[in-house]
Amino acid sequence: PDVHLPEVVFPKTAFDEETKAAQQARLTATEWAQPAIGCASLALLNVLGRIDVTASAVGGHSFGEVTALHAAGVLSAEDFLRVARQRGERMRDAASKPGWMTAVTAAVEVLRAKIAEWGVDVVVANHNAPDQVVLSGETHAIDAVETKLKAESISFKRLNVATAFHWKVFADSAQSFLQFLEGIPFGAPAIDVYANATASPYTGDAKAMRMQLAQQITEPVRFVE
Repeated sequence: PDVHLPEVVFPKTAFDEETKAAQQARLTATEWAQPAIGCASLALLNVLGRIDVTASAVGGHSFGEVTALHAAGVLSAEDFLRVARQRGERMRDAASKPGWMTAVTAAVEVLRAKIAEWGVDVVVANHNAPDQVVLSGETHAIDAVETKLKAESISFKRLNVATAFHWKVFADSAQSFLQFLEGIPFGAPAIDVYANATASPYTGDAKAMRMQLAQQITEPVRFVE
């Protein structure tokens, strides 16, 4: 039988560690995590609306960009949740390709220079804060860059993710996601929606917005900018 999102977010009480671990693993799987985050975000957005808190501009980190598009009136609530599910499924499919992410405490300029010096095939996937950067790459490349970071006493933490997000491994998924988005109505944004890949607002053109949202999963998150 089909499993519904509430059963994944609020599973039956487990009385053994193995079942608890399985429930947690299912919730954190990207095909379930993204619609779950979407529902939680939609609920919080509705609370803000009920107390008349409004925004003059919006933006979101990675998946949060979909929420931002809904908040700006580009996507209906129903379509927002449909997009959340489909985005998660396509990223799940790409997760079969091995990759990792590691969060590094360093300025992005310093880190880019080090990566070039070391000749390691990793990319800056997220520039989250002035001194916090996430790198993506194949498993062996992340292993190699962490060895280099450790040797230079630069702090890092391997992330518990399915694969290397915001990286070229998602090129096929982006194309498939775009095909799905072509069937989703996109309205004109009522307020500016700042995009991760460009650090600039989306245009009001539906075709361009679909393309940008699809490609976003292969591009870096320029959150600081």
